Amino acid sequence: MGKLKPLESGFSKVTSSLILIHQPIYNLKNKLDQQKLFVASLPSIHFSNLSLQAENEKLKTQNLLLKNKLDLKSFDLPDYNTIPVRIININQTISATSDHTDLIEPGMPLVQSTNIIGIVQKVSSSIIYILPLTDKNVSFPAQTDQGDKGNYLFQDQIPQMANIASQNVPNQTNTVFTLPTEQIPEGLIVGTVTQTLTKPSNPIQRVEIKLSSASHNLSDGGPLYIITSP
Repeated sequence: MGKLKPLESGFSKVTSSLILIHQPIYNLKNKLDQQKLFVASLPSIHFSNLSLQAENEKLKTQNLLLKNKLDLKSFDLPDYNTIPVRIININQTISATSDHTDLIEPGMPLVQSTNIIGIVQKVSSSIIYILPLTDKNVSFPAQTDQGDKGNYLFQDQIPQMANIASQNVPNQTNTVFTLPTEQIPEGLIVGTVTQTLTKPSNPIQRVEIKLSSASHNLSDGGPLYIITSP
């Protein structure tokens, strides 16, 4: 039995050495497996985030509409008549097409979820030409979720809400929504107030807006449609 002890000691040393060699390989393999699982889950995480973002935008719109109405019997968002569109090209204007271009007219809003993206400029044959909110010719009445009213416009390369006749300057992070017109419904999200552009003593205020959706990034935010009847 005494002769076996050196062998047992040698075997133990070899086993320990093998464990030391294989442990980093095992750890690396385990880390790679975890990374593969994370990468595989990215598409579902992306779509889950988009869904949560869209739901949050709808809740913002719903909250504004409820504030603006005395009759609170219905908590549902309005049911707009809409036409899905497909983007062809994005440049200074947005080019799109649809299976029902005959129902689309200038002045109608392009929308993603409850975010307003642009305004139809013209329809030629099967192509819809849309002015993004970063076009100087786009303007429409707007309001914050605190009730301050003014006009959205793009001036001096800045998206902004101007002509705010209010002593209370809209706070940063206030959401800016559309006011109703003949073709634009109330409550579409324009963006968020980032800073004041005028002095507090000025009777007419202007604030800069961070747009809720960038026209160059439309492919990441879900389906697009044009509201034909607000």
